[in-house]
Amino acid sequence: LTTEANYSNSISPELISNVGNYYAIANGRDVLEDSRSSVVTLLYSTYLGGDNDDYCRSIALDDSGCAYVIGLTTSSNFPSVNPYQTDQAVLDVFVTKLSNTGSSLIYSTYLGGNDIDYGYGIAVDDSRYSYLAGFTASTDFPTSNPYQIDQAGLDVFITKLSSGGNSIVYSTYLGGNGDDYGHDISLDDSGCTYVTGNT
Repeated sequence: LTTEANYSNSISPELISNVGNYYAIANGRDVLEDSRSSVVTLLYSTYLGGDNDDYCRSIALDDSGCAYVIGLTTSSNFPSVNPYQTDQAVLDVFVTKLSNTGSSLIYSTYLGGNDIDYGYGIAVDDSRYSYLAGFTASTDFPTSNPYQIDQAGLDVFITKLSSGGNSIVYSTYLGGNGDDYGHDISLDDSGCTYVTGNT
C-alpha cells in the first residue's frame, strides 16, 4: 500500500498514481518493474535481479515518483547500492529504490539474518523513510529499538529504513509461539504503522 498524498492507495502488484501512471511488478526469475502512462505509453521497464531467483512482492511511490520495491532473493549478487546490509544468506529480503525515470538505483540493500526472510509489504512517508513488513525465521534478524526481541518459528518483522536506505530507524519482531506472517503495511498521518497478516 502507499499513503503518499499525491498517489492513490493501491494494492500491489499494480499501483496507479493520481496523474494516471501505471506501475506493475511481475515475478519470473527476476523482478520486472514496469511504468506506463494512462494512454499505455511505456515510460520505463526494467529487470532487477542477480544470477539466482528474485521475487518482488510490493511496490510504493514517493511524491517525486520514485519507486520502492520489496521482495525476496536467493541471489548472492543482487544489485547493491548504498546498502544497509551487503551479505546474503539463504533467502533474504531486498529493498530497492529506483529513480523516477527507472534508469538508476538510488539504493538497494539486503535485509535478513541467518535463516529465511520474506519481504512482503512496503510503505513510504513524506520524508521518504520506508516501512517494511514480512516474516522471518532468522534468530538474528536486524533489530533496533524493538517492541519484541524474541523470535520463535516464523515471526513478523516490522522495520523502518532511513531515507538513504543505509540505516535502520527501528526494527522489531512481532509474534507468538506459532508461525506468524506479515503481508502488508500502511501508515497514517502521524507515522503510525498498520500491519496485516495471519497467525
